[in-house]
Amino acid sequence: MSTATMFARLLLAVVFAVAGSAKLVNPEAVATAVREFGVPRVLVRPVARALPVIELALAISLVVAATALWAGIASIVLLALFTSAMAISLARGRRPDCRCFGQVQSSPIGARSVIRNVFLAGVAGFVVWSTAQYGALGIGEWLSRLTAIQLVVGGCVTGFVALESVQVWFLLNLAREQGRLHLRLDALDQAAASNTPERAGAGPAIGSAAPEFELPGLFGETLTLQSLRAEGRPVLLVFSDPHCGPCAQLMPAIAQWQDEHTDALTIAIVSRGDPTENRNKAAADGVRRVLIQHDNEVADRFSVSGTPTGVLVRADGTIGAPLAPGPDAISALVASATRPRPADPPPAPAIGTTAPGFELPDIEGTPTALHRFRGRQLLLLFWNPHCRFCALMLEDLRAWESTGFVAAPQLVVISTGSLAENRALNLSSPVLSDPDNSVAARFGARGTPMALLVSPIGTIESGLAAGAEAVFDLVRNLPLTSSKVRRT
Repeated sequence: MSTATMFARLLLAVVFAVAGSAKLVNPEAVATAVREFGVPRVLVRPVARALPVIELALAISLVVAATALWAGIASIVLLALFTSAMAISLARGRRPDCRCFGQVQSSPIGARSVIRNVFLAGVAGFVVWSTAQYGALGIGEWLSRLTAIQLVVGGCVTGFVALESVQVWFLLNLAREQGRLHLRLDALDQAAASNTPERAGAGPAIGSAAPEFELPGLFGETLTLQSLRAEGRPVLLVFSDPHCGPCAQLMPAIAQWQDEHTDALTIAIVSRGDPTENRNKAAADGVRRVLIQHDNEVADRFSVSGTPTGVLVRADGTIGAPLAPGPDAISALVASATRPRPADPPPAPAIGTTAPGFELPDIEGTPTALHRFRGRQLLLLFWNPHCRFCALMLEDLRAWESTGFVAAPQLVVISTGSLAENRALNLSSPVLSDPDNSVAARFGARGTPMALLVSPIGTIESGLAAGAEAVFDLVRNLPLTSSKVRRT
């Protein structure tokens, strides 16, 4: 019995020693875990600091014969507290990271976590019972009672178990990482197969209709997604939890965003749990517009699996962006949703109206105005030297120039390139420099190559043609001799 009791004491001592040492190495992670398990904020730091000290003290006390009994009782109490906290969290539908062994093992709690603690509590119970019945031996006294063969066999078994434990731990972590890698590759394959960008998380597709919902607010009012969109602004839903550490850290920023972006974005928090607790937290952080779901029913509709997570709903009720999990992603989503959008260029001038006037430098830097070409039909071609589609039609333009027909419209290229880049085109037609695209914007041109016809009296004679084929279609009925340029 003494051998079984000693092995049980040593097992518990090793577990508490590893757990306590790992927690000392990463105290911030321990504080986060304590907060996520629902410990009041004022007690988070004291509990996080006390836990590793308690666990190391238990490890030492279990080895010492005089304190083994009381250390066994304290182990049962501590493990019972751990197990109760896990069970309560699981019952509420939350799975915070355990961090029971610091960075050595950090994973969401589950049934295995509870079973492990129950097993260790059973071992501690055996230590208490056997120690109370038969007393406790010190390690030295216990070793002195063993024969040489028992010492050798025991050492070999201990070494083998330790080696196998390390190997199993390594293989389990390797398998877990391989599983994550396979999931990641599957997601990339699916994204490539559907020819759509991979979404952050398995949220609803961008452009799909956002799921409707109806939830109570903090003061009994009823809010719906439709009511949140009533003012014609995009809506940012931030899924939160009153016991989520990162959520608590994000709340002051949300309050600030609600004040700063009130005209550009409607921000609502979708929380869960007790309304009174949420009301107190909202008042402390200064946030408004908090909705309370019973469990995770609305989060499930949006495929939200963790908190905090942001979902952007456009003013028309469609999903506007991938899921934004975590404070950094939510901050980036807010910045993107509230960034001023550039004004759309004016529409193309109507046919028959006077063409907008302009003056631009040619390849020699000489200012050249539109009215200089008055008396001849013009083909204004908007160009970008770095545009692949422009480059593909360059030879056709040179062939067109080589025909020299009087009936052909005068080609005038308006390019965003520098004077050197415009010279490199080697065109005999005028090439004018418009680096900031201001003239193209006046004609409603939003891309390159695009072109339109201007009459000899300076009026618009055609709509904008986009792309090489459409540009050449503007002059397809002219008697061109180049087979490259002729379009049918």
